[in-house]
Amino acid sequence: MGYFMRYAYDARSGQCVKFVYGGCQGNGNRFDSKEECEDQCARTLYDFA
Repeated sequence: MGYFMRYAYDARSGQCVKFVYGGCQGNGNRFDSKEECEDQCARTLYDFA
């Protein structure tokens, strides 16, 4: 078990932010890179527009 740097979309700021992930469970708002987070979240936002 370890700690990993990951990215998550912060709806309040409208940006993908870095956080420390401990490796247990979590949710779908966890991405390996900022680019992956931005690609996924931008697509999701456009789907609701």
